Amino acid sequence: MHPDLLRLVTGAEMKEADRRAREEWGLAAIVLMENAATSVVEAMVREWGDPKDRRVLALCGKGGNGGDGLAIARHLANRGADVQVIVLAKEEEIAGESLVNLRLAQKMNLPVLFAPNPVDVQNLAALFAFAEWIVDAIYGVGGKPAQSARDRAHLPEPAATAVNLLNPLGKRVLAVDLPSGLDADLGALSDPTVRADLTVTLGLPKIGLFVYPGAAAAGKVILSDLGMPPGVWAGMAENACLLTGAAIARRLPRRGPESHKGNAGRVLIIGGSEGMAGAACLAAAGAARAGAGYVTLALPKSSLPIAEAKLTEVVKRGLPSDRSGALTPAGVRELLSLAGESDAVVLGPGLSRAPGAASLASKLYQQVKCPMVVDADALNAMAAKGPSKAAGPRVVTPHPGEAARLLKTTVDGVQGDRFAAAKALSKKWNAIALLKGARSVVSDGKTAFVNPTGGPSLATAGTGDVLAGVTGAFLAQGLAPLDAALAAAYVHGLAGDLAGAEAGPLSTVASDVAARIGAAMRSLQEQV
Repeated sequence: MHPDLLRLVTGAEMKEADRRAREEWGLAAIVLMENAATSVVEAMVREWGDPKDRRVLALCGKGGNGGDGLAIARHLANRGADVQVIVLAKEEEIAGESLVNLRLAQKMNLPVLFAPNPVDVQNLAALFAFAEWIVDAIYGVGGKPAQSARDRAHLPEPAATAVNLLNPLGKRVLAVDLPSGLDADLGALSDPTVRADLTVTLGLPKIGLFVYPGAAAAGKVILSDLGMPPGVWAGMAENACLLTGAAIARRLPRRGPESHKGNAGRVLIIGGSEGMAGAACLAAAGAARAGAGYVTLALPKSSLPIAEAKLTEVVKRGLPSDRSGALTPAGVRELLSLAGESDAVVLGPGLSRAPGAASLASKLYQQVKCPMVVDADALNAMAAKGPSKAAGPRVVTPHPGEAARLLKTTVDGVQGDRFAAAKALSKKWNAIALLKGARSVVSDGKTAFVNPTGGPSLATAGTGDVLAGVTGAFLAQGLAPLDAALAAAYVHGLAGDLAGAEAGPLSTVASDVAARIGAAMRSLQEQV
């Protein structure tokens, strides 16, 4: 269990928690619905201000999410909002706690209209245009619109017509629990899906809100407390977590007053074949900026001049290469000796796919005893050879294409369920997996951890090399492989955000990210 991280749940897990709260803890469903409505309105007021005299349209489905919407409409009316409710169903289809809230709204003389088919919705288009704020309470976790993040299902009618009217208007939209059309488990989007400015998710946050493309549809996400006791979650497997700055700050390495370069973490970077020396240099820069006391870069002798010109603080070792300027197995003995003097190894940045380099990577993967980050072309060598026993702990850092090769699947298969892919990578290769991409995912094979930092500023060549170096530095400073990968993903993403804020996301380059690793770590350390 990871109590300092924010637990994420699937729709089924949230339903099970809701059942436990009602049946085992005695929390009535109507109480949970009222708690949800109160907390959603409070969040709306905090984010958007006083609703008094605001024109608000609440779009409600016939299920529990619609019941939440009806209760929210009542609370907004109590605060002076001019509320209009459209229920996308027949009146006789509303039941249970949702019916209780429907009758309350009607007793308050709130204007509630029923639109069970697309024509009814189209006839009410003027209400959409007239509203200033729109509450999306059509579908909650009960909706299952798609089977994968690449499979665009169609939202049922009349919801589809309502969403197609809503999205182009540019009004402020609040989604209750999650935007209608968004898959709670995968972040997949239906055609269409509500595009929310603010999502107030109920009980615990849903996985689909924090992975793309779902994260783009959710807008800002706020967690609403339903008043469930913590014991509701007791015994339930923790399948997914969201990284937080405070939790990462507690994991970052610290230096004591008597630290020196020899005991502050020794990292060996292996790669940098001719034409790709920059990748290895970026990894070395990332390692140095992340606190490694002593960084050694082992690369072909022909690439030494480039490394000497680019890196001042890093020790360089030139090794034999083939005619293409790639490392060869002739350097294995020296590299094993260097690895024996190191606390962590980073293998792969700029290694090349030359047969000799691939053979070298396979031998080192199996024989190096200290923790190792396996990146770039070292991953391609692994994919070609297949799983083999490693002499020490391993962290693999593939992008989706490399992950697809390692798992013998397609990129779409990886991206369709990134949590499942990260878990599969970890299990297949007996390693911590750090699946790169928008909202990187880390897994130990049991739990998937999604990283909220980083964005389009990282969409440039070399940033993955920086990440590999940062991960190696954290391993060398004594972090366990899982903690090293979690901290590296978060710090690297935050450094990318800082670089993008200065240079703009289109102009940020990998060296900008490396240069801001220290600022990212300092901002986190100030939190504890």
